Amino acid sequence: MPDQNAQQRPIALFLPALNEGGAERVMVNLANAFYQQGHAVDLVLGQKKGPYLSEVNEGINVVDLGASRVVKSLFPLIRYLRKAKPRALLSTLTHANIVAVAAARLTSRSMPVIVREAALPTLYSNQTLGQGPKGFMRLAKWLYPKAAAVVCVSEGVKSEFERHLNVADKVNHQVIYNPVISDLLFNRASQNIASEHEPIFNKPVVLGVGRLSDEKDFATLIQSFALLRAKLDCNLLLLGSGILRDELEALAEQKSVAEHVHFAGFVANPYPYLAKASLFVLSSKSEGLPNSLIEALALKTPVVSTAIKNGPVEILENGKWGEVVPIGQVDAMAHSMYVSLTQAVEPIPENDPWWNKFSKDAVVKQYLSLLIQK
Repeated sequence: MPDQNAQQRPIALFLPALNEGGAERVMVNLANAFYQQGHAVDLVLGQKKGPYLSEVNEGINVVDLGASRVVKSLFPLIRYLRKAKPRALLSTLTHANIVAVAAARLTSRSMPVIVREAALPTLYSNQTLGQGPKGFMRLAKWLYPKAAAVVCVSEGVKSEFERHLNVADKVNHQVIYNPVISDLLFNRASQNIASEHEPIFNKPVVLGVGRLSDEKDFATLIQSFALLRAKLDCNLLLLGSGILRDELEALAEQKSVAEHVHFAGFVANPYPYLAKASLFVLSSKSEGLPNSLIEALALKTPVVSTAIKNGPVEILENGKWGEVVPIGQVDAMAHSMYVSLTQAVEPIPENDPWWNKFSKDAVVKQYLSLLIQK
């Protein structure tokens, strides 16, 4: 018999915090979209912090579990689930997913738990998690089959999920792309950039967006930019914060391009920059489904991306919509940047099926079909 009170119970979304990152932005976009469609929404955070807090709709209930680490959120999450009795739980980021499934199993076997997996292969990199990957793998193999569904953000992530966890026959797993393209994207892209950054755009601007961390490989981008500068007068602008800023600034100095490489730090609204840039470059070593690459294409900005099979190659449809270069190849990236800046690049036609894959409305509908049990 259907639960008569189900409509009043919230859809819960769980993640560690709203830190700078693509997964965090996606969860805020989903929470806002669910709320706008008339659903009660609880945004459950291990810690109530992060730059995206200001983007959460005021009607959404933000729950702070007060956990300094994700593993410490297990029992607070159990208490929340027992009290709030949400109709469904959606989580993202693998360590949070493991906690979410465990908490739900200890609370209710009837509540659907959907886990979103954005970059599973990073679990198995010793550079990323030290000795942790084996433990994560064992927990994921045991717990993921207990989820109602595992959402992989790209076909590449789905393939890695099947290869690494070897539980594909036990799990309802499917691909749902990120809800990136919406009226909000275009409205925010029409806003002004910060006044202190306007002089940078007096020349063609190459733009990079993301954390200043090893996996984003801005070192290769800076070295490629140094080669590009020998042929073309332009600037490089990096939006993002991170532990490698001092190292990257030193590299720009070493390559004699420091006055043309600009570090803007984290920017809450990067879309005017993406729209105004002459070229967007994704230099990453690994990605699940980079929102910034989709956003740049949607805003009709030419792109160059490393050939990461998980997301970028899918987004670009094997180079159909932008230049693809090998990971870490300075010369190849510099050449593709020069070509993209000096030759006409046609934007994606507005009637192409590409647009619907990443549209907010289509993606939200897919998520709700999993979360709301009829």
